[in-house]
Amino acid sequence: MTALTSPLKQIRLTELVKSPKDDIVDGPFGSRLKASEYVAYGIPIVRLQNIDRNRFIDKNIKFITPEKAKEIARHHFVAGDILVSKLGDPLGEACIAPAHIPYGIIVADVVRIRANIHKVDTKFLSYALNSASVVAQFTAETKGTTRPRVNLKKIRELVVPFIDSVDEQRRSVTEVERRLSVVDELETVLTTNLQRAARLRQSILQKAFSGRLATALGAGNL
Repeated sequence: MTALTSPLKQIRLTELVKSPKDDIVDGPFGSRLKASEYVAYGIPIVRLQNIDRNRFIDKNIKFITPEKAKEIARHHFVAGDILVSKLGDPLGEACIAPAHIPYGIIVADVVRIRANIHKVDTKFLSYALNSASVVAQFTAETKGTTRPRVNLKKIRELVVPFIDSVDEQRRSVTEVERRLSVVDELETVLTTNLQRAARLRQSILQKAFSGRLATALGAGNL
């Protein structure tokens, strides 16, 4: 990785947004948004199952009417905002709202962070929120609880790794993504090999219980 000219330091999350009260918000209290209000089409709802570390899971998206979305507009997100889970195990997973969902609403156990892009690159902040030091803060806050949950105040108080230069933040993101792409390639190879192993295992069991295993072994063909 290219050496940084600006030192890596720690900074409060509240210093990386313009207005902590407006830019770090969670979803509406449960009674203000009920599952019974979901509709087939309308304004998208982002729930916990849509959030993974550095990855938005675009599955089983629910919707509410535009009228309902207007009623709870404070709890909205736009494409490019950071979405963080504050309930579950693991919690504190963060990803960026995708470009193909320009506007939506978050549920109670999701937090929306709108970065001050003049101070921090959004991708850099998302990676920082998923870093080991921040994960440890979430773990410390929920240790010993049966249903891990972190409140909004604690999320606003998070301390995250930071580099002063936005240009260097972006260079770091480029390098991180280059290395992660290598990991993705390895995962693809491993998945393919595991699938092959599973097919071979099934073949062996099938032959074993159909009386063909000895014949296959003798022919050197499993």
